[in-house]
Amino acid sequence: MGGEQVLELEEMYGTVYKVIWTLFEGISGGNDWSDLAQPVKDIHEFYNIVWGLYVLFVTLGVLNVVTGFFVDGSIQSSRDAREDLIQSALMRKAVATDMLREMFYHIDADASGDVTLSELEESCKRPEIQQMFLALELDLHDTLAMFNIIDFNSKGAVNIDDFIEGCLRLTGGTNNSADIATIICQSRQVIAMLTEGLGDLKVLLKNTGGADGKLKPSVWFASCDGTELDGRHIKVESI
Repeated sequence: MGGEQVLELEEMYGTVYKVIWTLFEGISGGNDWSDLAQPVKDIHEFYNIVWGLYVLFVTLGVLNVVTGFFVDGSIQSSRDAREDLIQSALMRKAVATDMLREMFYHIDADASGDVTLSELEESCKRPEIQQMFLALELDLHDTLAMFNIIDFNSKGAVNIDDFIEGCLRLTGGTNNSADIATIICQSRQVIAMLTEGLGDLKVLLKNTGGADGKLKPSVWFASCDGTELDGRHIKVESI
């Protein structure tokens, strides 16, 4: 080994600090690891293999672990942010529910347990009720439409559960929420009307037919003639 190679070894591997710095250069891109391994490779090929295994271990092992650590930290931060959003939404809903419950007792002037349209209209004139609706971002421009949405059972009065559920549908101050709530209300009313109509139809079939609910031939022809059957008058204009 010549004097130049000895000086090169001394420069790269002469002290512990120089060894650490050389190894760091080999994995950080500060210098090509094959060039750094050349002085020890001239001594024996074994040292070159050790250098290659070191680079392989650090690149595939340590750096991947460090990268995974940061990625896991980012995923955990995202998960925490999502949980915070969920908790915030649940907290807002709880606060809105408590406020609506308090509002219901203020509107229910006669303490009957139900709120009517007249009570709602009268209460909406009071500043404290208006402030509560404003805090919940509820639109008071059309009290009748609002009451019809809340009274989705069409009973003319709403209890505290229906009041809270209906108002929560309208919170947000957007037209979309009110439109969706209106569609839901109308759909429930149509379903209720259809259910009632089917019930009446079953009763009619039962009264004019046999035990199976089917019209008898004689009853059918009589009904076509407009004959009164069991207190019911059936008129068929066309078949």
